[in-house]
Amino acid sequence: MDKLRSSQLHEVLATRNYGLIYTTNYDQWIEKAFELHGKPYQKITDILNIGDIKKNIPQIVKFHGDFTDDNSIVLSESSYYRRMKFEDPIDVKFKSDLLSHSVLFMGYSLSDLNIRRILFELNSYWPLEYKSRKPKCYIIVKSHNEIIDTVLEDWGVIPVTAEELGVTDPDRNIQSTKILEAISS
Repeated sequence: MDKLRSSQLHEVLATRNYGLIYTTNYDQWIEKAFELHGKPYQKITDILNIGDIKKNIPQIVKFHGDFTDDNSIVLSESSYYRRMKFEDPIDVKFKSDLLSHSVLFMGYSLSDLNIRRILFELNSYWPLEYKSRKPKCYIIVKSHNEIIDTVLEDWGVIPVTAEELGVTDPDRNIQSTKILEAISS
């Protein structure tokens, strides 16, 4: 618990006004950070949680499941392929949230076929004349690559480096904290 108390990243996640946090982590650290700072939250792991969502309470969506519910965990090849069907209620929620909210992807690899497929699919829903009204999506990249940047921008995702946000610390935890502070101020 001392490590959590000293984690600036978890403090920022719990104390800034993020209404929607998606994580692929199975652990409870984000939830424990909210509890440590006396902040209410809703953990979303399944359809029952989605049905119980309350307004103005931050949601922590456990995209790949949670250690408290073995059936929710996406870890094996079989569970990953089931997830690739994008029929799970968490997938439907994710698509809905991407259609209606601006999103920042941090720590996601573009090699994650799930994310790439969803971004491509959702971008194709928007008719060309309405693409300017689509909520902005951003992804933190280590450095710009002309080809990858072009593909991302075609999908409506704006690649941003930490340096472009004024963050130069090489430590990933400090960098993530500073990025979250920069976008929430």
